[in-house]
Amino acid sequence: HKRRLRLLSLPCATGEEAYSIAITLLRAGYPADLFEVEGIDISPIAIAKAESALYGKSSYRGTDPEDFAYYFNPVDEKWAVAPFVKNQVRFS
Repeated sequence: HKRRLRLLSLPCATGEEAYSIAITLLRAGYPADLFEVEGIDISPIAIAKAESALYGKSSYRGTDPEDFAYYFNPVDEKWAVAPFVKNQVRFS
């Protein structure tokens, strides 16, 4: 029986760090059912932005283009974190 890994991103600002942690674990092959990331911030505006999971491409600089297309979906002029990544992250 494996224990579920719980990671904390504090302060989480607008969520880039929390989602980056989830992407890093998924890329490393860590099973999605064995981890969760919680982002905490004092700003309700930051939390709302993080929960929207919608970013400009410059929010994830240095990301391999193939990886970027796998972990993000285009939405208008922005990029949405893919649902399988978003499901790993909670905000409060």
